[in-house]
Amino acid sequence: MVRLDGVELGRNDRETLLNGGVEYTLRDHTVLRVWLELGPRGIPMLFLTRNGMPIPGSEGDPARILLSTLVLIWIFGGLQIMFAASVINNGRADEDIFLIFAAGLILILLGILAWGRSVVAMVLACFLSFGELALLLISEGRIDADTGPVAHQRGAHRC
Repeated sequence: MVRLDGVELGRNDRETLLNGGVEYTLRDHTVLRVWLELGPRGIPMLFLTRNGMPIPGSEGDPARILLSTLVLIWIFGGLQIMFAASVINNGRADEDIFLIFAAGLILILLGILAWGRSVVAMVLACFLSFGELALLLISEGRIDADTGPVAHQRGAHRC
C-alpha cells in the first residue's frame, strides 16, 4: 500500500514493484514513481522519485549514497590513524608508519571536503582508499601480478 499524507494512493504487490514499479499523479500534478530493485544479496531496496528526482531518504537519494560511502572512507582512515598511533606510542615507528598515519589523516580530510560536496575530494578519497587496499592485498596477500595468488598448499610444485 502506498500512502501520502495519510491518503492511500494505491495497492501493489511485490512483483509489480519489481517489474518497473508504478506511477501516481498527485494533486499538485507531479508524478510519484515507486519501484523495488534487488540489491546486494537479494535485499529489496525501495526507490521513490517525484518528477524524476529522488525523494530525500530513499534508496536513490544522492546524499544517502554519499554518506554511506564517506562512512566507509572515514572508518578506513580512522583505523589507519589508530594503528599508526599505537605503533608510534610503542616507539617502534618507521617511515612507513608515518606514511600510514598521514594517509589516514588525508582520507579523513578528503572525506570532510567531500561531505561539503567537493567532487574532486570524493574522487581522490576513493582512489586513495582503493589504492591502499590494493597495495595491502598485493603486499600482504602474496598476490603476484603474473600468476595470481601464490599456492600455500603443502606439496605444491617447488622449483
